[in-house]
Amino acid sequence: MPNEMVPTRPAPNPVLPVPKQYQANADKGNARPKTYKMSSAGQNWEDHTLHDWPEDDHRIFVGDLGNECNDDLLAQAFQHFKSFQKAKVIRERVTGKSRGYGFVCFLDVEDFMAALRNMNGKYIGNRPIKLRKSTWQDRAASSEKSQQKKAWQSKAAPKSKKHMSAVHAPKHRHGR
Repeated sequence: MPNEMVPTRPAPNPVLPVPKQYQANADKGNARPKTYKMSSAGQNWEDHTLHDWPEDDHRIFVGDLGNECNDDLLAQAFQHFKSFQKAKVIRERVTGKSRGYGFVCFLDVEDFMAALRNMNGKYIGNRPIKLRKSTWQDRAASSEKSQQKKAWQSKAAPKSKKHMSAVHAPKHRHGR
Protein backbone atom coordinates (compact mmCIF):
# COMPACT_ATOMS: atom_id res chain seq x y z
CA MET A 1 0.00 0.00 0.00
CA PRO A 2 2.27 2.73 -1.18
CA ASN A 3 -0.42 5.42 -1.12
CA GLU A 4 -1.05 5.22 2.61
CA MET A 5 0.08 8.18 4.59
CA VAL A 6 2.31 7.42 7.52
CA PRO A 7 1.84 9.96 10.27
CA THR A 8 5.00 11.89 10.76
CA ARG A 9 6.27 12.97 14.08
CA PRO A 10 6.69 16.71 14.59
CA ALA A 11 10.30 17.84 14.75
CA PRO A 12 11.52 18.30 18.30
CA ASN A 13 11.89 21.83 19.52
CA PRO A 14 15.42 23.07 18.97
CA VAL A 15 17.41 23.46 22.14
CA LEU A 16 17.83 27.14 22.79
CA PRO A 17 21.27 28.20 23.98
CA VAL A 18 21.51 29.08 27.63
CA PRO A 19 22.42 32.76 28.12
CA LYS A 20 26.06 33.30 29.02
CA GLN A 21 25.17 34.75 32.42
CA TYR A 22 23.64 31.44 33.55
CA GLN A 23 26.52 29.22 32.41
CA ALA A 24 28.85 30.30 35.19
CA ASN A 25 29.27 26.87 36.77
CA ALA A 26 27.69 24.51 34.29
CA ASP A 27 30.25 21.79 34.97
CA LYS A 28 29.52 21.64 38.73
CA GLY A 29 32.70 19.62 39.08
CA ASN A 30 34.60 22.22 41.04
CA ALA A 31 36.10 21.71 44.47
CA ARG A 32 34.27 24.58 46.13
CA PRO A 33 32.59 24.12 49.50
CA LYS A 34 28.87 23.29 49.59
CA THR A 35 28.16 26.33 51.72
CA TYR A 36 30.10 29.47 52.40
CA LYS A 37 30.31 30.61 56.01
CA MET A 38 29.85 34.38 56.04
CA SER A 39 29.96 36.99 58.80
CA SER A 40 29.07 40.66 59.00
CA ALA A 41 27.89 43.02 61.70
CA GLY A 42 28.56 40.42 64.37
CA GLN A 43 26.30 37.82 62.75
CA ASN A 44 27.28 34.56 61.07
CA TRP A 45 25.34 32.69 58.40
CA GLU A 46 25.75 30.20 55.58
CA ASP A 47 25.33 31.37 52.01
CA HIS A 48 24.22 28.74 49.48
CA THR A 49 23.86 31.16 46.54
CA LEU A 50 27.56 31.79 45.91
CA HIS A 51 27.73 28.65 43.73
CA ASP A 52 25.73 30.53 41.09
CA TRP A 53 28.72 32.82 40.46
CA PRO A 54 32.00 32.06 38.68
CA GLU A 55 34.85 31.00 40.95
CA ASP A 56 37.45 33.69 40.15
CA ASP A 57 35.28 36.64 39.26
CA HIS A 58 35.56 40.36 39.84
CA ARG A 59 32.26 41.59 41.22
CA ILE A 60 30.72 45.06 41.23
CA PHE A 61 28.03 46.28 43.62
CA VAL A 62 25.38 48.21 41.67
CA GLY A 63 23.36 50.58 43.86
CA ASP A 64 20.32 52.83 43.38
CA LEU A 65 18.43 50.50 41.06
CA GLY A 66 14.78 51.30 40.44
CA ASN A 67 11.88 48.94 41.11
CA GLU A 68 11.50 48.26 37.39
CA CYS A 69 15.04 46.89 37.09
CA ASN A 70 15.45 43.12 36.77
CA ASP A 71 18.31 40.69 36.04
CA ASP A 72 17.87 40.94 32.27
CA LEU A 73 17.87 44.75 32.22
CA LEU A 74 20.99 44.85 34.38
CA ALA A 75 22.70 42.23 32.20
CA GLN A 76 21.76 44.13 29.06
CA ALA A 77 23.46 47.27 30.39
CA PHE A 78 26.77 45.46 30.99
CA GLN A 79 26.82 42.83 28.24
CA HIS A 80 28.95 44.90 25.87
CA PHE A 81 31.98 44.10 28.07
CA LYS A 82 33.64 40.94 26.69
CA SER A 83 34.23 39.15 30.00
CA PHE A 84 30.79 39.92 31.47
CA GLN A 85 29.40 36.78 33.14
CA LYS A 86 26.36 37.43 35.29
CA ALA A 87 24.05 40.11 36.66
CA LYS A 88 21.67 39.71 39.59
CA VAL A 89 19.20 42.12 41.17
CA ILE A 90 18.58 41.35 44.85
CA ARG A 91 14.90 41.01 45.76
CA GLU A 92 12.81 40.66 48.90
CA ARG A 93 12.01 37.00 49.55
CA VAL A 94 8.37 37.51 50.50
CA THR A 95 7.21 40.30 48.19
CA GLY A 96 9.62 39.87 45.28
CA LYS A 97 10.23 43.63 45.13
CA SER A 98 13.69 44.90 44.29
CA ARG A 99 15.86 45.94 47.24
CA GLY A 100 17.44 48.61 45.05
CA TYR A 101 20.81 46.98 44.48
CA GLY A 102 22.43 44.16 42.58
CA PHE A 103 25.73 42.64 41.48
CA VAL A 104 27.55 42.25 38.17
CA CYS A 105 30.61 40.04 37.64
CA PHE A 106 33.43 39.91 35.13
CA LEU A 107 36.25 37.45 34.53
CA ASP A 108 38.75 40.04 33.30
CA VAL A 109 40.18 42.78 35.52
CA GLU A 110 40.37 45.27 32.64
CA ASP A 111 36.65 44.92 31.91
CA PHE A 112 35.93 45.18 35.63
CA MET A 113 37.86 48.46 35.89
CA ALA A 114 36.40 49.83 32.64
CA ALA A 115 32.88 49.09 33.89
CA LEU A 116 33.58 50.85 37.20
CA ARG A 117 34.90 53.91 35.35
CA ASN A 118 32.46 54.12 32.46
CA MET A 119 29.14 52.89 33.88
CA ASN A 120 29.06 54.80 37.18
CA GLY A 121 26.25 57.36 36.99
CA LYS A 122 24.70 55.88 33.83
CA TYR A 123 20.95 55.36 33.77
CA ILE A 124 19.54 51.85 34.06
CA GLY A 125 15.78 52.19 33.96
CA ASN A 126 14.89 55.61 35.32
CA ARG A 127 17.72 56.12 37.83
CA PRO A 128 21.47 56.72 37.65
CA ILE A 129 23.41 53.85 39.21
CA LYS A 130 26.24 53.96 41.73
CA LEU A 131 29.02 51.40 41.39
CA ARG A 132 31.50 50.11 43.96
CA LYS A 133 33.80 47.11 44.21
CA SER A 134 31.92 44.31 45.95
CA THR A 135 33.25 43.24 49.34
CA TRP A 136 31.63 39.80 49.44
CA GLN A 137 35.01 38.06 49.85
CA ASP A 138 35.77 40.12 52.95
CA ARG A 139 32.58 38.81 54.56
CA ALA A 140 33.72 35.18 54.41
CA ALA A 141 34.29 33.95 57.95
CA SER A 142 37.62 32.42 56.93
CA SER A 143 38.94 35.50 55.11
CA GLU A 144 42.12 37.21 56.26
CA LYS A 145 40.30 40.48 56.93
CA SER A 146 37.71 38.69 59.09
CA GLN A 147 40.45 36.96 61.08
CA GLN A 148 42.26 40.27 61.64
CA LYS A 149 39.06 41.89 62.88
CA LYS A 150 38.41 39.06 65.36
CA ALA A 151 41.99 39.29 66.66
CA TRP A 152 41.67 43.06 67.11
CA GLN A 153 38.34 42.74 68.92
CA SER A 154 39.75 40.20 71.38
CA LYS A 155 42.65 42.57 72.21
CA ALA A 156 40.41 45.64 72.54
CA ALA A 157 39.98 47.17 75.96
CA PRO A 158 37.15 45.67 78.00
CA LYS A 159 34.02 47.76 78.28
CA SER A 160 33.17 49.67 81.43
CA LYS A 161 30.75 48.28 84.00
CA LYS A 162 28.24 50.98 83.12
CA HIS A 163 28.37 49.98 79.45
CA MET A 164 28.05 46.27 80.23
CA SER A 165 25.05 46.84 82.51
CA ALA A 166 23.35 48.88 79.78
CA VAL A 167 23.98 46.18 77.18
CA HIS A 168 22.58 43.42 79.37
CA ALA A 169 19.75 45.48 80.87
CA PRO A 170 16.25 44.05 80.53
CA LYS A 171 14.12 45.52 77.75
CA HIS A 172 11.33 47.89 78.62
CA ARG A 173 7.79 46.81 78.11
CA HIS A 174 7.57 48.72 74.82
CA GLY A 175 10.87 47.37 73.46
CA ARG A 176 12.99 50.47 74.05
